[in-house]
Amino acid sequence: MDFIDLRYYVPLRHLDVFARGLLLTIRLVALSCTFGLALGIIGAFLKTSKNRILYIMSNAYVMFFRNTPLLVQIYFLYFALPTLNIDMSADNTALLALSLIFGAYATEIIRGGIEAVHNNFIEAGFSLGMNSLQVFRHIKLPLAMKAIAPPLSNQIILIVLSSAIVGQISGRDLLYEASLLDSRYFRSFEIYTVTALIYFLFAKVLSIIFYKLNKKIFRQEPPQRLSSTL
Repeated sequence: MDFIDLRYYVPLRHLDVFARGLLLTIRLVALSCTFGLALGIIGAFLKTSKNRILYIMSNAYVMFFRNTPLLVQIYFLYFALPTLNIDMSADNTALLALSLIFGAYATEIIRGGIEAVHNNFIEAGFSLGMNSLQVFRHIKLPLAMKAIAPPLSNQIILIVLSSAIVGQISGRDLLYEASLLDSRYFRSFEIYTVTALIYFLFAKVLSIIFYKLNKKIFRQEPPQRLSSTL
């Protein structure tokens, strides 16, 4: 049996490279989730609107981005749009693609939370003279936050993990920096093991933070396990 020569000192000696890549990933995720959340709020407002044209526009956006692969979307934005003289850098393309996909999922999450708000609250808002936008902003959205927060938190974590795909167009993130390191030292096993561990720890830390925030702000509790009768 051949001895497996593992050299973990290679990635451990370049933790600054991983740290730089992680900071770039955090920046990309933070910006894309911020822009995507804004898109989600607008999309949910349009999708719950009684205006059929606005509903169709929002629904088409959600259906397209939820039913096409993220990699295809990134390739289209980066390689196809320059044909129309729309040329973006890899980082801006990655930001746009992640914002659009997060916005599509956020639209459905927010819409579901809004539709769970009791009609009595909505009718009370209209009776006070509010218009549709004011009712959405001051009544529907705040009351829906308890139902919206947990799935949105999970979606942010999924965006963190999905962001690794932007390296396919040389978008600068954690995986991109790891790939550069691998091309220099050719220690794929060690480098990508450390990379996977960083992604895992980052996602785990985020899940703990979101759980604490949801529990503190919305009094969210984990689901209770059913007792067995056997």
